[in-house]
Amino acid sequence: MKNLLFILIMVVSFSAKAQLSVQEYKAQSKKISELVDERNAKFEEYQSSLAKKSGIFGGKTKKDLERSIELLTQTVEADNQILQETQALLNYKPTERTRSDTKLTNKSTTALRDSIAALRQNNLLLAERAMAVKKEKNNYTTVMLLLGLAGLVLLLSSLRKTK
Repeated sequence: MKNLLFILIMVVSFSAKAQLSVQEYKAQSKKISELVDERNAKFEEYQSSLAKKSGIFGGKTKKDLERSIELLTQTVEADNQILQETQALLNYKPTERTRSDTKLTNKSTTALRDSIAALRQNNLLLAERAMAVKKEKNNYTTVMLLLGLAGLVLLLSSLRKTK
């Protein structure tokens, strides 16, 4: 009788753990979906910041460039978080699966791996864009310094001519 009771308790606890694992898997999937939505919103904000030009002659100001870099950095951080959460989801191993669950999980795993590959590729492109924006910022600063120096030289030369 004690053995039967022990076996019954083990079966009940095992099925409860399996149910909990499935719920954890679904919660993790939902979390990843929410992170992807947040990332898409950040990327859209970044793209709109690229079009913003509030400079004197219709160019980008230093603040515009810094904001673009900040948004791009946030997008890359969101990508990294998505990759970590997706990796955690891939490492998920439920205690018991049926054949249909296995097929579904295999399809999901393949889709998640494809998503990871796409996010990594996108991450590389964003990093390249960030470098281009930084380079543009440096070029803008250099041009402004040269124009300032040229103006200073012209001012000094005109002052010497008047003396």
